[in-house]
Amino acid sequence: MDRLGPAGQATEGFGIRRATLSLGGITLTMRPLEGSLPKYRSLFPQTSATSARLDRATTVRAVKKCQAIQRAKWLKDVPVAFVWDTGGHIPFAPRLETAEGDARTKGMPVPTTVTNGSGERLYGGLAAFNPYYLLDGDQHLHQRHHHPAPGRDEGRAPQ
Repeated sequence: MDRLGPAGQATEGFGIRRATLSLGGITLTMRPLEGSLPKYRSLFPQTSATSARLDRATTVRAVKKCQAIQRAKWLKDVPVAFVWDTGGHIPFAPRLETAEGDARTKGMPVPTTVTNGSGERLYGGLAAFNPYYLLDGDQHLHQRHHHPAPGRDEGRAPQ
């Protein structure tokens, strides 16, 4: 074991390399990643019994509203949560911890349309995502599926 000083240590043994850094009550251990990351496509099912459609512009507006609330409250790394309701909406809201320890999730409702299966499986379901991840994913998908015709500038009529 090699000593890095009072703040941390480096360990090499049994083929495992790692470095540990302790500062106050926080301990951080790092190790190299062996192999490769999981294939993300294998993490999600290929088919689904239920599908829903959201309006892109309304969804982006709701996520940005959540980000504005987070910035106003000086919050970082707070997920955007959404819960499917029985009225066919998904309210997007920042998860804000209350004094009682509960998470408050009141936000902007985004209309949804169930396009496959029954919405009953979705009602009451909660999901929480990093708002930057949602907006980056939306931007990537929008750019990937929105290709102007060759030789045409986007938004201009042909001459």
